[in-house]
Amino acid sequence: MEQIISYEVSPAMQDASIRQYFFSVLFGWRRVIPLTLLTLLAIALIASGAASVPAAIVGSVVVVLLILWVKAYFQSLSQGRAGLRLMEHHRIEVRLNEEAVEYRSSTGTRVHRWEKIDRLIETKDFLILMHGKFPILSLPKEFLSPTAAGLIRSKLP
Repeated sequence: MEQIISYEVSPAMQDASIRQYFFSVLFGWRRVIPLTLLTLLAIALIASGAASVPAAIVGSVVVVLLILWVKAYFQSLSQGRAGLRLMEHHRIEVRLNEEAVEYRSSTGTRVHRWEKIDRLIETKDFLILMHGKFPILSLPKEFLSPTAAGLIRSKLP
């Protein structure tokens, strides 16, 4: 049974999707804990005064990682906004059936077979269909019927 979802994507929705993906997937708890431990180690080394060179190295690594992460976050927001500007209109239609998910917008149509989608990431407001580490499609939960959401969850691990 085919499910059809239709909605208007806004700049605020686009930003929220990127923000939730970024903080849930790219900078989730698995990455926060090691960065926090590195920071605490650098502070302990500096406080002890015994190992200023290792502390400087660890501190430098933490700062570089933080700068790269912030740059990647703002670049993702910029790319998302640029993608919206390319659209003639912001109407999105998504068709879900037993074989695939089809995404239609003013810029074209994409069809993704379920077996090509690796997993599902669920954030507060979105269901994000993933292929490896890359998001294929971010669907706002507010526009999904219980049947459509159930179909997506049943097809993906």
